[in-house]
Amino acid sequence: MRQGDSNSAWGDDSVATRDIPSTPPAHVDGGDPRRPELSLWDATSLMIGIVVGTSLFVSPRLVFGNVSSAGQGLLLWGLGGVLSTIGALLFAELAVTYPRGGAYTYLTAAFGRTAGLVYGVAVLTVMLTANIGAMAFAFARYFRSILTDLGLTLEAGERLGPWLAAGAVFALALFNTGGFQMGRMTQNLLTAAKLLGLGLIVLAGFSAAGAARAVLASPEGASGVSADYGLAMVFVLYAFGGWSDAATVAAEVRKRSVNIPWALVGGLAAVTAIYLMVNLAYVRGIGFTALGQADLPARDVMVGAGWGRVAGQGVSLLVMISALGAVQGMLFSGSRAVAAMGADHRVFRWLGEWNHVTHVPTPAVWALTLVSLAQIGLVGTSGGQTLVNGGLSAMNIRPIDWASFGDGFDVLVIGSAPTFWALMFGVGLAFLVLRRQGKTPTEFRAPGGALAPIVYLGTCGFMFWRATDYAGALGLLGLGAGGIGVVLAAFSSRSRATAD
Repeated sequence: MRQGDSNSAWGDDSVATRDIPSTPPAHVDGGDPRRPELSLWDATSLMIGIVVGTSLFVSPRLVFGNVSSAGQGLLLWGLGGVLSTIGALLFAELAVTYPRGGAYTYLTAAFGRTAGLVYGVAVLTVMLTANIGAMAFAFARYFRSILTDLGLTLEAGERLGPWLAAGAVFALALFNTGGFQMGRMTQNLLTAAKLLGLGLIVLAGFSAAGAARAVLASPEGASGVSADYGLAMVFVLYAFGGWSDAATVAAEVRKRSVNIPWALVGGLAAVTAIYLMVNLAYVRGIGFTALGQADLPARDVMVGAGWGRVAGQGVSLLVMISALGAVQGMLFSGSRAVAAMGADHRVFRWLGEWNHVTHVPTPAVWALTLVSLAQIGLVGTSGGQTLVNGGLSAMNIRPIDWASFGDGFDVLVIGSAPTFWALMFGVGLAFLVLRRQGKTPTEFRAPGGALAPIVYLGTCGFMFWRATDYAGALGLLGLGAGGIGVVLAAFSSRSRATAD
């Protein structure tokens, strides 16, 4: 959409009709009281905590099972880091000028209030909350494995899973609303514990008997089927997902024109190095063929190093810590995006309120929490699944075959992926619009000229196509959220015009 089209559609009420200052004033009504308190390490820690989640313990089988050699698999992991870094550089340029709200603000500035509200509603109802729920299910899955080792039956563990997932989200919401310092300290501790555990996996992989086995090409993927590099790349980029959320806390970062680019790029460089080292440890510890079939490669590597049952429980604890770190990071950063939407739209004004004592957007944190808890209940319990299928049947839509998915983790990840990549594609277009209009900073500009956004848009388009093809009907969840966003944008604009 051209800038003029946005103005004619929304009149003076559109954010796109005015320049958004790099440091917007706090809103009069319970507005944003943030001060730049995050250091470079705090911002980098936040991004590492969000990105390095449970995918590192699940995706290797799906990646190495779809390539012809370990070398090809490692190359894809490296390529994922490069593509993600290109996207991070674009986000860094935007975040320096628009430090509040992240992608929500970028879309609003480029295309007007409708685009921003559609994104905000999608974050609240599908995109971010589904990922929070997915990480919580991963936490519950590995918590159950420890409880099973201690004597809990598998059937009891399955019933307990949704409650464990919900409890994790609720507990971390309490940490976030307990105060800004508490949220920052929690994130740093979770990230440090995670990196320590990953270091132990690398050590075990390189010290395991058989670490010297050759890493050679095989005529077929490890699973015995022809290689599918596109599908493997889908899972690689999913494992790198989450870096864009770190841009939403730019207003709280000191010296943001320097620290934001370093936090995003430096954080992704660290993540790429971690992924390459851990996957290489997997390959050396259990071998290429076994890795393409391993459900829990980290556990297998630790057992191969001679740590036995203790190793299995240790890996389960590591995955739990990783999942908690991801949930914590998404609640911390996502609440800022939701609060920005609330500050701009009357219909969501209550979400824009900040607690001036704790410096936390408390209503936004609890809104994300409640939606995530609802999703956990709907996809993780038999009653919730029955309710969902009943609603689909009433709309003449084929019910979901829940048995075809492992657990709520699979459903939430698959259902939200098309929405995520469609909106990230929109952010790439917003970058081009804002740069053309001269509304991006001079303090920092993403290198690469026009090539960087072209590569980014191509990556997002490819991921959207593959994710939609893989998700099928589950991908329709995001379309519903987008429709709600359009309706609410019209309602918000009408009520604001009436008030004026």
